[in-house]
Amino acid sequence: SSGMEEITASVTQQASASQGITQNVERIARMAGENSAEVGRVSEHAHQLERLSHDLGLAVRGFRT
Repeated sequence: SSGMEEITASVTQQASASQGITQNVERIARMAGENSAEVGRVSEHAHQLERLSHDLGLAVRGFRT
């Protein structure tokens, strides 16, 4: 019966470890999605800055002429 208890304990430990791994994989997937969304926002802000820079350059050029 001692061997069966060891097997049961090992299976329980493996199940617990598997659950921890699953939770970590899910957390990583969620973080990857959040990072992807943030990259999209940063990209949009960069495009807005580019447009503002262009507009500012046109405005400054107007003062020079």
